[in-house]
Amino acid sequence: MQTERYVIGLGYGGSLQAMGRFEWDFRCSLGLRDPQDVGGREAFLNDFAAATSPEAPVVLVLDDYNPALFRTFMEQGKQAIRKSPDLYVFVVAEDQSADPPVQYFLNIESDPVGESLLPHQMILDAEGVPDGVLLFLQDRLGVRFYRRDEELMMEFRIDELPLV
Repeated sequence: MQTERYVIGLGYGGSLQAMGRFEWDFRCSLGLRDPQDVGGREAFLNDFAAATSPEAPVVLVLDDYNPALFRTFMEQGKQAIRKSPDLYVFVVAEDQSADPPVQYFLNIESDPVGESLLPHQMILDAEGVPDGVLLFLQDRLGVRFYRRDEELMMEFRIDELPLV
C-alpha cells in the first residue's frame, strides 16, 4: 500500500469476557475458527484473557483497504454491542500528516430506540471527525455516510452485500 494520509485501524475494548467473545466471533466469521469447536473456544478465550489487558483496546491496523474485512468487522461489532453493553467497537483514522499524528474515532452505537436498522446500516458517534476523514473512508472502504439530525449513519452499498 502506498503511503496514505490516514492509517485506518479497527478496534474494540471493554471487559475481557466481552472482548474475547467478540474476537472469537470475528475470527469465526472470517473462517479462521470453527464456531462448533467448544473446546477450542474455551482455550482461545483463556489464552485471550491471559494475553490481553482490559485497560487498552485491541486495534487491528489495516495493511490494505479491504472493504470485505471492514464490513465484516463492523457488522460483527454492531451485533456484539447489542449483546454486550460492556463492549465498544470503533474505527480509528490516524492523520499521518499532522505533527504529532491526530487520531479520529468513529464508535459504533446501538440502533436508536424504537428503530431497527438493516444489518448493512449503523449509527456512529463521530464527534469531531472532519468531513475529509469521512470522504477518505468512503473512497477507500466502499461505504457511504449520511447525516441524520445529530447522528451519523454509515451504510454499505447494497450491491456489495455478499450472497447468503
